Amino acid sequence: MDQKLQTLLTLATQLNYTKTAEELNLTQPAVTHHIKQLEWEYNIKIFVKDGKRLAITPDGELLLKYANKVAGLENALMKELADKKRYRKRFNVGITSTIGEYLLPMLFSQYCRQHKSTVLNIYTSDVSHIMAKMNHYEIDWAVLAHTPSTEDYVSLLLDTDELCLAVSAEHPFARRESVSLEELKKEPFILPYSNSSVRILWEQALIRLGEHIEDFNINIESDNLATIKNFTEANLGVTIMSYSSCMKEEADKRLVVVPIDNVEIPRKINIIYRANFAYPHIFTELKNLYTSIKNNMNKGAVK
Repeated sequence: MDQKLQTLLTLATQLNYTKTAEELNLTQPAVTHHIKQLEWEYNIKIFVKDGKRLAITPDGELLLKYANKVAGLENALMKELADKKRYRKRFNVGITSTIGEYLLPMLFSQYCRQHKSTVLNIYTSDVSHIMAKMNHYEIDWAVLAHTPSTEDYVSLLLDTDELCLAVSAEHPFARRESVSLEELKKEPFILPYSNSSVRILWEQALIRLGEHIEDFNINIESDNLATIKNFTEANLGVTIMSYSSCMKEEADKRLVVVPIDNVEIPRKINIIYRANFAYPHIFTELKNLYTSIKNNMNKGAVK
């Protein structure tokens, strides 16, 4: 990677010329020279003094955005060249924790067994962080309950899930055929953080119904699905989660899914990849394998 861009990336993190020089094993004048060269090449001011602190300008932010993309592309290139020598394909894959608990572990493991030259590096986070890493070419593709609004990405529908109300088997709602939103307003809720896809869909559904999340009593928030399940099983509150996330607990009678009157919240699960992705055929293979796994599981459940 161009050393000037590497200096920019480091200085944008450190916001200190001395620390940047130490990290890159350069002299401080060399760091200053690299930044001045970039400013001359692009005819912009990248950093300014904000009192005693160094601050990046809006033009600098734009340059930094593309420098991150360059860094991501170069890392991807180096990995792909190394893998090519070993006849191997390596993909960095982004998933959210709620989706990762369903059939994806089985899907990924079976796919890699069938395609022994394929290596999948799994990154688990929320949608916003995963999409940011995709924008910087740090993630090759993702499986998300999300549909990008930009033409830079392609979405392939993998499955359709739905959000549901899950309660402890000991909760009074567990013996009910359904509950109303008004009743739920009196219950303590255990929910994922506001940036999770489940939380976003739940809040959007409430708005469509003329309600607001602030009208509900959120006692516990967590970014860990297992924690949410454990707390709900312990009857510390009720929760909203994808049905696929609690199928096992429902079958084991540790959680009970209770319909909410006049509320249905479908959730599309998509494979998301860049429009110029070099191996789009793998997504058809993944979808076909996913369908096969799901059909076999459904047949087993019927038996």
